Amino acid sequence: MVSELLFLVRRIIVFFIARMGWSFYRLRGRHAVVCPGDRKRAIIRFRTTHGAVTSALNDPELKIRTCSRWPKKSGCDEACVRQDQ
Repeated sequence: MVSELLFLVRRIIVFFIARMGWSFYRLRGRHAVVCPGDRKRAIIRFRTTHGAVTSALNDPELKIRTCSRWPKKSGCDEACVRQDQ
C-alpha cells in the first residue's frame, strides 16, 4: 500500500515538474508583440522562472523582464503580455 502511494506521489510530482518545464521552455527567448499604448512593435522577454513556477497549479503569471520600448515606456501596465498567451 505504501509503495503504491509513493508511486502515485512520484507521478504527480513528475507531472508538475513537466508542466513547469514546458512553461519555462515556452516563455524563454524574445517575443514580438504590439505595444497597446501606441500600436508600435516591441520585443519583450519574460521572467521565465517566475512564469514556470506559477504555472505549476494554474496558468503562468506573466511578467516582463525586458522590453525594447523601455526605458521610454517604463512603468506601463504590461497589457502586451496578453497577446502572447
